[in-house]
Amino acid sequence: MINTQNVIEMLIIAAITIISITIHEFSHGYVSYLLGDDTPKVYRRLTLNPLKHLDVIGAICLAIFHFGWAKPVPINPNNYKNKKLGVLAVSLAGPISNILLAFIATVLYVFVPEKNVYFNTALLVCVSLNFSLAVFNLLPIPPLDGSRIVSILLPQRARNKYNAFEKYSPFIIFFIFLVPVLGSVLTAFIDFISQWIFKGFIIIISFVAGLF
Repeated sequence: MINTQNVIEMLIIAAITIISITIHEFSHGYVSYLLGDDTPKVYRRLTLNPLKHLDVIGAICLAIFHFGWAKPVPINPNNYKNKKLGVLAVSLAGPISNILLAFIATVLYVFVPEKNVYFNTALLVCVSLNFSLAVFNLLPIPPLDGSRIVSILLPQRARNKYNAFEKYSPFIIFFIFLVPVLGSVLTAFIDFISQWIFKGFIIIISFVAGLF
């Protein structure tokens, strides 16, 4: 017998996962475009169409393991007036967009007094998934956003050596999945950071609310 509530919850998780990944990648492309790079537009990635951004395996991993990825938005840093600041801004745009989504969901969680079970589930899933997506992408593992940030801050010689690891990145990520201990540790780390950020948001929002 099909459990209707479980099916609805699975659909909620799938929908929020797709929305979160889409906004994450769109943010990368849009900030790059604002900084003078039309590469995302040429490759038709300045869109909120999920099909243009979705990596099926990455989305499934995000929904199940709390860490995942999407199709990287192509950019050309040579089009930025300040290459280093441009790469930093574009790299941070994705994680920041997810933190903002989580913040909005946290505000709704605190201020909406009467929530049905599905709306409540949607808010909590939005908070959890977006924090996880932000934290995971800030890890310094190529080709995640964190690796772009580390790379641009390194001296040229060290940067070249660091970037050389990018060709091994699929093997590194799959190795993490294949070794249960590594996957569990990474998941626990991401969940720990996410929970503390969420608690911090709750405290800040509650304090601000108490001032009015």
